[in-house]
Amino acid sequence: MERLSKSLSPIPVQPFEALGHESRAIEAMTFALFAYQTFHGQPTNIPSVTGARRPVLLGKIVPGASFKPK
Repeated sequence: MERLSKSLSPIPVQPFEALGHESRAIEAMTFALFAYQTFHGQPTNIPSVTGARRPVLLGKIVPGASFKPK
């Protein structure tokens, strides 16, 4: 945290708990966000960061064996 604070100064850096969240849940929350974005057709990659050629969906929604289309 100290190194992040120094690197990002003057942007404040706080632990996840300061926002009322459990830090052990970060990964689960991230994957839930990816699922939500994918379900709604919203790309979640950042081409300028990842080097991708274009925005893309991260993940895939696969219906289970009991899925019956309407």
